[in-house]
Amino acid sequence: MGIKKGSAEKELRDLRRKFNSLTPREVEVIKLISKGLSNKEIAESLNVALTTVKMHRGNAVDKLEVHSAAELTKALVSLGEAL
Repeated sequence: MGIKKGSAEKELRDLRRKFNSLTPREVEVIKLISKGLSNKEIAESLNVALTTVKMHRGNAVDKLEVHSAAELTKALVSLGEAL
C-alpha cells in the first residue's frame, strides 16, 4: 500500500513541476479550456487570435503530457488549480 501512495505522490510532484513550467498565458488558456470554452471562445475572451490560443493550448498540452481536454481538466483538479 505504501508503494501506491509513494507513486501517487511522485506523480503529483511531477505534475506540479510540469505545471510550474507553463507560462502565465498557457495557464490562463488551460483554465478556460477546463471550464469548457472552445478555442474560439477563449480567443474572443482574451482578445487574441485563434491561432495564438491554439499555440498556447498545444504548448501546455505538450508540457503537461496530456492528450485531451478531459485529461487536462483532471490534471488541474489534481493540482487544485481548476476554477
